[in-house]
Amino acid sequence: MRLLLRLRVGRDRATVDWHDVEVHAPDDVTVGELAAALHPLSGAAATGASSGPLTLQGPDGVLPRSAPAGEVGPPSGSEVVVLVAPDAPAEFAPAPVPVELVGPGGERLPLHLGTNLLDDAELVVGDGLLVRRPRPGPVAVNGTPVVAPRPLAHGDLLRTASGVRTVVVTGPVAAPPVRGTHRPHHAVPAWTAAPSPPQLPPVVLPVPPAPPRRQGLPMLSTAVPLLLGGGLWWATRSAWAGVFMLLSSVLLLASTLESRRDARRDHRAATAAFDEALTAAAAEVDRRVAARR
Repeated sequence: MRLLLRLRVGRDRATVDWHDVEVHAPDDVTVGELAAALHPLSGAAATGASSGPLTLQGPDGVLPRSAPAGEVGPPSGSEVVVLVAPDAPAEFAPAPVPVELVGPGGERLPLHLGTNLLDDAELVVGDGLLVRRPRPGPVAVNGTPVVAPRPLAHGDLLRTASGVRTVVVTGPVAAPPVRGTHRPHHAVPAWTAAPSPPQLPPVVLPVPPAPPRRQGLPMLSTAVPLLLGGGLWWATRSAWAGVFMLLSSVLLLASTLESRRDARRDHRAATAAFDEALTAAAAEVDRRVAARR
């Protein structure tokens, strides 16, 4: 059985929300079973009850909860409301509380125990009264926007998208006593957060070595011995001055070639160290990825 329904969320039709719901259920599902499945979507405060025998109210009135939904309805495309079955025991009836909201025209909106939905606001009635805003919306108390849950008191002005209402409290607000035999117990969390993995230091990539700088021939160092040797030969007219000039030039050329060879050797060593460090960093990254998987 496939149904397309409009489910009511809220209490008064002036501020009600309607949610489109698509239902896939067996052909022999009862109205009560269908109401129990739709109840979490409507919110506990939408009907004023959080438990008990539930049924549906469709366009033709309240449906018998034990009848097959395929025979008595609701028909597809209709508007439905989840509520406590009229024949439910009195213990499942919503407990009245002395809290209501009064509009500027005198219209009264009574609240019930639990969470009451009003536009973008949630009014929680229990051992006290508070308002919270589960989603962005124009919710304010006495002109102050509601950012975090805050308590409400008699005479407060609550502003929502549908207007301003006055909070009226005519008696003590408290949860009803627990019926029957019970024993208090400590709640056990259903799950615990997994410990966060240890923070590992980041993988540092090595810096590639700079290319070797090509050293040119030192012109000034070459010119000085030549000028000095030329001066000696002009003063003495000796052949040894020429030998001095030749040997000085050869010495400078050999020094330049040796410097270039040392620079190439250092660059090869730096390149080998860079390749080794890069390989080690890549292996560390692979190890961490494998550990996370």
